[in-house]
Amino acid sequence: MVLGGTGKIGRRVVRLLRERGVPVRVASRSGEQRFDWEDRSTWEPALRGARAVYLVYLPDLGSHDAAPRLREVSELAASQGAERLVFQSGGGWPEAAPAKEAVGMASAAWTILRPAWFSQNFSEDLFLEPLRHGEVRLPAAAAAR
Repeated sequence: MVLGGTGKIGRRVVRLLRERGVPVRVASRSGEQRFDWEDRSTWEPALRGARAVYLVYLPDLGSHDAAPRLREVSELAASQGAERLVFQSGGGWPEAAPAKEAVGMASAAWTILRPAWFSQNFSEDLFLEPLRHGEVRLPAAAAAR
């Protein structure tokens, strides 16, 4: 099961899993399987029977409700049979620490991913236009030119 499986990262995870012949269920607010962080009634049906769950918390990892919700979903996934949780956190983001700890408290094995940058930041979104114009400026104390 890939939560957020129709999003920027999730859809790539789904594609790669399917290319490898791994059965995968896509869950999102508008996916094959409905899952909405704001609607607890969608959680159990989405997680039922999933052996592994890729977790993406879309509202805000630094919010006050991120850790409690992630803990609840992680524990629910484990109780529904999930053996592995893979949580996409954020690299170098101290505010995400409680969320990461919450996932690690579940009775399933877990992996925490801490990406700092994604290639599509440069090819699709955030930095695409500055890159097309020949200059991307980022705050850095010391950087190579």
